[in-house]
Amino acid sequence: MNALFFKSIKEFTNISPEVAPFLFHEKKYKKNTVLLREGKVANELYFVLNGALRQFLSKENGVEKHAISL
Repeated sequence: MNALFFKSIKEFTNISPEVAPFLFHEKKYKKNTVLLREGKVANELYFVLNGALRQFLSKENGVEKHAISL
């Protein structure tokens, strides 16, 4: 498990280092991968360890609007 990730989450939870690998799994995504489409329900929780994340919203006329960058 990524040491920086574990250090960050241990401030908010008492999960032990032995249990954490069973709860969290590291995944890598290619650039421009869509993680969640508008109107869909998220079944996963994402933590960005490296790179950037952008959110887009679709307007009624079909035009995408850039909402936030993380």
